[in-house]
Amino acid sequence: PYKNGHSYYQNEPVCFVSGLEWYKETPQSWSTAQVNSNHYKEAAYICESQMSSNNEVTKNMPDISTPSPSAITSTDLTPSPTTSPMVSASSNEPRYAISYLYKKFCPIGYREITDIDSCEKAADFLGIGYNQFKNGNSYYKYDPVCYVTNIGYYTKKATQWSTVQVNSDHYHEDAYICEITKEAKPTYVKQIMAVDSCPDGYEKILDNETCEKAAKELGIRYDPYKNGHSYYQNEPVCFVSSLEWYKETPKSWSTAQVNSNHYKEAAYICQSLITTINEVARQPTLSPFASISDVEGGQSSAATLPLTLSPTRPLSLDSYLPTTNYLLARNRTVSDYIIQKRNVDSCPTRYSKVTTENECAVAAKLFGIKYNEYLNGDDDPGSPIVCFISSIDDNGNLNELEFPSVARLNSNHWSLAGWVCKIINT
Repeated sequence: PYKNGHSYYQNEPVCFVSGLEWYKETPQSWSTAQVNSNHYKEAAYICESQMSSNNEVTKNMPDISTPSPSAITSTDLTPSPTTSPMVSASSNEPRYAISYLYKKFCPIGYREITDIDSCEKAADFLGIGYNQFKNGNSYYKYDPVCYVTNIGYYTKKATQWSTVQVNSDHYHEDAYICEITKEAKPTYVKQIMAVDSCPDGYEKILDNETCEKAAKELGIRYDPYKNGHSYYQNEPVCFVSSLEWYKETPKSWSTAQVNSNHYKEAAYICQSLITTINEVARQPTLSPFASISDVEGGQSSAATLPLTLSPTRPLSLDSYLPTTNYLLARNRTVSDYIIQKRNVDSCPTRYSKVTTENECAVAAKLFGIKYNEYLNGDDDPGSPIVCFISSIDDNGNLNELEFPSVARLNSNHWSLAGWVCKIINT
């Protein structure tokens, strides 16, 4: 409350959060919420929904002009790719939207206006002056579209100098005026650059197969050789690299991949939440104790596990692996597995090596450590690919060395690693 006030006379005091991290726009340790007028570049409005008898105004979409509550300034923007639609367009969305400053594309569910009559109608609807004498094709590099000039950098609203026209000379302080489409929203979309999240109604893609499918539908070249976990501080997700800055379209060398090295010129590729709900709905009916082999196509020896279906996400190993060991008592227990002494490339008598991803993940869960599938591979060709745990001390203890103990399926089990071995049932 001590930061409330009216510190900057040109802005209106509103509730906002300060000091946001730039890429993910998440609050930092020193971020605070207050009602004041000094909301600058690293701040964001905190908004609440407004309910009327027929409409719920979309949250976090501030008005662009005073006369019309139906005009929005979008924060989740992406070009409209040509894909097979899966998501119905909402009848509650505003008729017109304003593009992001400096960017030359429309938000999801909206399209550019290119004809003069429609542009004039949009200007009249938004209460912004239309100037027919500014129509034309003044700049060869861009296409003529309907746009508004002189948008306020901080307010994202039209100013007293703003005009609307159809022309190609749209520059930094200008923004496209876009109209809603009656087409369904696409299954896959590309987020705006350098935003480590997905638009509302979409979620990030984590698996290679879906990433390849999404890239194909968006017309982006998928490169499986660029998959990996190259930057440990980020999560590996499906993204497209090396985008053009203004239109954020792929260049000739742009590729899609699942990796963690998504930087400033990259953009997440996201899938509709409706798609994943449909995928879950199509899964076979599973008993309260379904085996991993029922879900993941694993071996018949896979553990029997309690299963909880997520209503919004596809099935994954993390969604049904238990958090406590006793839940596995009906089949596999921790006594079924042992960790071999480190730097011994074999299993003791009556035990055999673990060679499947599913069972390696189960064993890791039982031992209370992380299983990292991104570390799987054949990084030491000629050595057997087995499930092992890294960073084991001389006494066989886990998580006692400089780096954490992590399970994976690979051939690079060196001096500080111990094989995971399972008991042979007789």
